[in-house]
Amino acid sequence: MLTVLSWALSLVAAVKAAGDWLWIVAKTLTPGKAVAGVAALTTLALAYWANRISRAQLLPILAARQSAEGVIAENIGNGAALNVCFTDSRGRVLRFLGSVASDDRVALPANVEFGLHEKHYLYYQDALRGFVRRRTWHRTLIQTRSFENAKEKRFIAQFEQGVWAVPADVRRATHIETPWEHLQRVSNPWDPRNWFRDSTAVAKRRYRQWLRRYRFWREAELRKRFAEHLEDAILENPPEPERAMWPLDITGSVRCGDAELMVHQQTATWVRGDLICKATLSPIYLGPNKPYGAIHGIFHVPVIVFDRFPPAREERCDAAFEAFRRYYCRYRPNWSPFVYSLRRY
Repeated sequence: MLTVLSWALSLVAAVKAAGDWLWIVAKTLTPGKAVAGVAALTTLALAYWANRISRAQLLPILAARQSAEGVIAENIGNGAALNVCFTDSRGRVLRFLGSVASDDRVALPANVEFGLHEKHYLYYQDALRGFVRRRTWHRTLIQTRSFENAKEKRFIAQFEQGVWAVPADVRRATHIETPWEHLQRVSNPWDPRNWFRDSTAVAKRRYRQWLRRYRFWREAELRKRFAEHLEDAILENPPEPERAMWPLDITGSVRCGDAELMVHQQTATWVRGDLICKATLSPIYLGPNKPYGAIHGIFHVPVIVFDRFPPAREERCDAAFEAFRRYYCRYRPNWSPFVYSLRRY
């Protein structure tokens, strides 16, 4: 009740202030000034509505429909749609479709599934300039109707004119920038657009260095325990028949972010009931006997953990390789020798 009363009092005060202001203006203006003011306001109103009519005549409207080629976006408006971007519900650009003329159509990505819980958007611009020479963005929401066959799918299209909140990914996709300008921008440390990326890279590098020091300290006891197995690094890879006899084989390619390494296992021996596998990590592999920039170490699997692995050898090797991949992606060891002991599975 108090809220309604406060809103009513505010409305009465606003109406009274507007009336007082109009009375002061009417008493101050002369008849000539009043006619000039009315003419100016009329001219502005006519110019505004003329601009609105011209924009409506050249307004692009994109809609989606099913065709024999798949799902297509068709321009059912009178104007051309420029810089058309097909995005998901989070604003990520799935494909840049370019320009679509009036009564023209363009195919949407075939690998996109229009499910019951999926919403997609088409962002595009018209050919006219808007406020402060700004191109106006428009948006069409595309959503399929529920419980329909894929061959007879119907789409709901909701058109929105004059969208201001355009996703950043869409603006980046439509930004005109040459490769040289992009290189100059990303290499400028004083550009505010690079500060977040640079600070994130420094923070990740410091965090990874701390993790490496912590892991190196944790592995000190293990290096003393397996000192006799870490004397020499084995550079030759065994033949395939010998590898097939091993209970575990973690040979493969490890990819984590931008880094990709080859893991080569050389031995697999049982020592006091535990499995010890000697392996080599090489970022650049030049040949079977010439790994460049490689680090070596051992992969220790206690017998308690080994008994929990799947009985099939292929599944057992995949599980061990996945555990070693997680170890590398977390700590990125750059010391030799490294010792990784699998504590649980």
